[in-house]
Amino acid sequence: MKFHTSSMMVLVGGALLLSAAHAGAAVIVSDTFIAANGTAINGRTPSPTDVPGTTWTQNGSFWSNTIQNDQASLGADMGDAIALNATSTQYTISDSFNISNNTSTNTAYRGAGLGFYTSASSSSTHGFDGFTGLAVNAAGTVSLFINVSGNSPTAATSTTVSGFNDAISHTLSYSINAGTGLISNISLDGNAVSLNAPANTFTAANTALAGFWGNAATSGGTTLIGNFVVSTAAVPEPATLSFLIAAGAIGLLLLKPRRA
Repeated sequence: MKFHTSSMMVLVGGALLLSAAHAGAAVIVSDTFIAANGTAINGRTPSPTDVPGTTWTQNGSFWSNTIQNDQASLGADMGDAIALNATSTQYTISDSFNISNNTSTNTAYRGAGLGFYTSASSSSTHGFDGFTGLAVNAAGTVSLFINVSGNSPTAATSTTVSGFNDAISHTLSYSINAGTGLISNISLDGNAVSLNAPANTFTAANTALAGFWGNAATSGGTTLIGNFVVSTAAVPEPATLSFLIAAGAIGLLLLKPRRA
């Protein structure tokens, strides 16, 4: 059996284009914090991936902020942020966190935060200054904060996950769209978390930098962060996607056998 060459080209070409259109997420920033104990996070180049070519900026001014045992170790009220240089408008962000030594309370802003910043500075009063994103406290309450300022920020919305154990490490991840400001795919330890987030939260201005923070109830508290990743996936315009699907369909219609 033989096939028309032109038909095969249309089919294969359409299939390749569709495959490219649904390509997986591309990592923008990834840091596993593998370094000697005491290595400063401020000014560090993320490893193994740093597409924007930027470095970590410390957010907060009072406590230590170094790498310990291949994790970012944050003092009682510290954060770190890195500029994304507008690589995309759609991001997925994730990290692992441990608040067992955080001396956290059930207050929403005590615990570990993961998200985005408008800006960051080592002279900031708090690690969460300018933060938009999610935080998890010792009670397993997942809270959304929007462009934080002040000593006692109020969460925009919260939900509590049952069975949360603050003595072990956890993984938090979610996706945002800076074009629509929406958050989606919230996951804690692989389990979906539902939050009624306000619209236009994750705007371009609120997501200029990505990062994390820890906030403890006492000066001796520390938060550990590991495996920080920000990735993005290229999504085709609806018109382009429709064209690619049509091209594949035409290829199927034109593909007919020819007698030997």
